[in-house]
Amino acid sequence: MKNNGFTLIEMLAVVLIIAMLVSVALPKYKRSVVRAEAMEALTNLRTLQDSALRAKAARPDRSTPKKLNDLDVDLFDATDAESATFTFGRYTYTLGDDYISATKIGRDAYSFYAYYPNLSGLGGEITCSAPEDIVWLCEGLCREGTDGCVMKNNQYVIN
Repeated sequence: MKNNGFTLIEMLAVVLIIAMLVSVALPKYKRSVVRAEAMEALTNLRTLQDSALRAKAARPDRSTPKKLNDLDVDLFDATDAESATFTFGRYTYTLGDDYISATKIGRDAYSFYAYYPNLSGLGGEITCSAPEDIVWLCEGLCREGTDGCVMKNNQYVIN
């Protein structure tokens, strides 16, 4: 009698190989997702910073904008546009006196700060701060934009 099926051992071997491939690929996938989310936040932060600088230059008293509605950008799903703090996507953005920040909501929270030029002593730089388990994110971002990581006020300078 001829048996054309697979044995239990063969099936277990295939499942074991697939499990090993998943265990190698899953951490890389998670890092890629975190990195993509961070790049989205950086893009939004730079857009907000540029808009805030334009709004500040257009004001006679050169005051900084205090709410999203004072800017010439439209973040479609942003909540509470009448406030200095609003949520867009997975981030909470804050318009401060000398900075704009983006802080990730939830687990593995990290923050980006975009400082206005000549007000904070940081000269318009964007910085990153993260807990030690995902500090690789800040280190990787600053390596792309510069020749190496520069630390100021316990934050990585990205640009």
